[in-house]
Amino acid sequence: TSGSWFMFNNESLAGVLDQLAGMYNVKIVYNVKDIQNIYFTRKYNKTDSLERILNELAILHDLKISRMNGAYTITR
Repeated sequence: TSGSWFMFNNESLAGVLDQLAGMYNVKIVYNVKDIQNIYFTRKYNKTDSLERILNELAILHDLKISRMNGAYTITR
């Protein structure tokens, strides 16, 4: 079914993180300077965990992710 996945198509990482924050109803904090000029294309299943997606983003773009008080912080 087409409703079981979602896709980012050459979207800015800031836009991707903002969408993920809304979809998973969590706060994702980042410094725009750390992630400017990074674009992302990838398809995910809606059952994929946010941790899995963020960890993949971090590995691909050499970023660090920390979690505190239910919020995620993305840093260079």
